[in-house]
Amino acid sequence: MYLVIYTEHHNMSLRSGKRRRLDSEFDNTRGHKYKYEPLPTTKHLRFLTLYPGRFRDKIIISLDTAEFNPQDPAVFEALSYTWGSEADPEVVHVMCPKDGRLRSIWVRKNLEVALRHLRRSDRHRLLWIDAICINQEDNVEKGPQVAMMGDIYRSADRVVVWLGPEADESSVALDALGFLGSQITVDWSTYEVKAAENCTHPDVGGSEKPLPLVANEMTAIYHLVCRPWFERLWIRQEIFLANAKAIICAGYHQVSWPSFRRGLFYMANRVHRHFPEYDKLENRLEYLYDFIKQPLGFSLNELRMHLQSAACFDPRDRIYAALAMLDRAEKAHLDSPNYSISPMQLYESAVMAHMKTYSGKDVLSILGDCDLQVPLASPTWVPNWAIPSQSGYKPFSTFASSTLSAWYKLLSPGRLQVARVRGGVIRTISEIGRFDPHISDRHVAKAIRVAVFRLPDIVPHIHDNMIIESLSLRFILGYSGSTGHKLPKHFGQHNAYGADYF
Repeated sequence: MYLVIYTEHHNMSLRSGKRRRLDSEFDNTRGHKYKYEPLPTTKHLRFLTLYPGRFRDKIIISLDTAEFNPQDPAVFEALSYTWGSEADPEVVHVMCPKDGRLRSIWVRKNLEVALRHLRRSDRHRLLWIDAICINQEDNVEKGPQVAMMGDIYRSADRVVVWLGPEADESSVALDALGFLGSQITVDWSTYEVKAAENCTHPDVGGSEKPLPLVANEMTAIYHLVCRPWFERLWIRQEIFLANAKAIICAGYHQVSWPSFRRGLFYMANRVHRHFPEYDKLENRLEYLYDFIKQPLGFSLNELRMHLQSAACFDPRDRIYAALAMLDRAEKAHLDSPNYSISPMQLYESAVMAHMKTYSGKDVLSILGDCDLQVPLASPTWVPNWAIPSQSGYKPFSTFASSTLSAWYKLLSPGRLQVARVRGGVIRTISEIGRFDPHISDRHVAKAIRVAVFRLPDIVPHIHDNMIIESLSLRFILGYSGSTGHKLPKHFGQHNAYGADYF
């Protein structure tokens, strides 16, 4: 095991003589590929020390191994970025601890550019970067490392998001979003927006007021939020598990993640002044709306609802990249990441974990995501999480059986028997309407309001208070059916909110 020297807060640099020796060895490093040493245990990590230098200097790093303790972590920064294209990879030089000589490692262009921008001129920087700190050619090593990624980003002293180099006035966009975020507070449990105590702009207020931004700022924001980072699946847990010190970087410009997120949320819920990219920005914010509100602690049945728009290279990462965001009870039934199994083997075990967690209550709901039209080398009752959901939008977690368990049994590998489904007559369906399965939260809310206004005509004996209370209980607190739950003491506040909302 190598000694890890944490130099984040020290003003250190390579001595000029040593720098000259390293530079002289550069031409020979391309033929000497860096060889990863096996990690001592599954609880160890590699940390990357980025040595100081000027922008155009060769990139020199070292990799040191240390046991990772989430309760007492080292002071390091974790990088959140997109891997980017495999074309035109660049070389990074790794200083070997045994002889101090350089070896080469190839990285994708986007990471190489990030390292050049993140490198300091006068001191080291301690980082954790998945593409380098994990031996990507060793599937046995990757499993335990991926299992720890949630703790890595949660324990990092700071998460650094790399959006790419300066382009399309990205610094203008970051400043504008940072300003908006500084003017408001957001309660992320209720999505309530209020003016901050230090708010200085008179136009910050209700949704009817236009954004205090000019056309070039909104155009710059549109181009910024179209960058690939916002499309990737892995970044969801990386940034939403980060602490409040997380930053968003484009080139050398940066803004705090909490301010950036509040600014985007404010934009997505406010009237925009018309400008050349108006429609494109509105559509993009609509697309990002669920990302901005990203919840934690959701179930596998809700996984595609929250994450299906995000992209990943490996279909197994549809589950593994969401592990740290899943409900703890459900995660406890999932096996540790194992990249030696096939995607469909993983999906089958995920279905079983889901059914164990909910005792079969949600079995038919998750089976509704199976597509029998697509031939798979797997059981027909296993959803293919690598493709978009076939059952459409699920705005709320529901038990169609009113939380009564369905009886099921795994007869043999690949054979699931669902023998009984409990049910009963509740009420006669009076009308069936069309529903677009691909609409957003806000359009769902509008559809609910339309239905609420029509209920007294369809079911005359239901009075207004009953409608409001039932809908508030269902949509705000998330209960369905008669569960026997007692109403919480603060339900009156939610009921008042429901009356105002509906």
